[in-house]
Amino acid sequence: MRVATTFALALSAAATLVSAQRKVYSASDLNDINNISDNERASWCSGQRNVCDELCNPAPTNNCDYQTLQYECLCSNGTAPGLQYYSDSLPTYICNRVFSECNAAAVGNANAQKTCLEQRDSVCGADVLQNAFANAGKSASTTATTSASPSTTAASETSSGATDAATTAGSADGASETTTTGDSFAAPTAAPMFGAAAIAVAALAYVV
Repeated sequence: MRVATTFALALSAAATLVSAQRKVYSASDLNDINNISDNERASWCSGQRNVCDELCNPAPTNNCDYQTLQYECLCSNGTAPGLQYYSDSLPTYICNRVFSECNAAAVGNANAQKTCLEQRDSVCGADVLQNAFANAGKSASTTATTSASPSTTAASETSSGATDAATTAGSADGASETTTTGDSFAAPTAAPMFGAAAIAVAALAYVV
């Protein structure tokens, strides 16, 4: 039952890809936030704050609570950047975790696990994410402040427990880059590749 539920959630996420925008993953998409260590969550929040500041240059509103994985990121013009398109942001950390959970729940079903990993790669894999620091010559992990107490800053520069965490990468092949000043985005973001997503949805439906 657990496998079916987790797999159904992954299918729902895949279907979202075919819609107008890429899904913004949040703490509510995780099976249990308490399964993620405080140190890892603190590291995610550190990366999130760094990416937010870089995109908004800087962000007057930039908060992240490692205990709940709730965050705020608003630029000076009142808009929020499209964090789901950038590596080292909280939505992409959570996205990778969601599909890691999908993979773990499908142990014993090679086809299901393959689909989970393919979905991860098409939604939040390194090849489809933008690097907010590409023009600054730095990365979120190297600018993160390390501390023994996760309540103040990130406890480690990289997530020690998530092998599927988003990594620094360039633009996705074939993606166009646009800048908007509306309510959705405040920084250049890459348009998602819907073709690959549709194929992945079909593969997932076949397995289910």
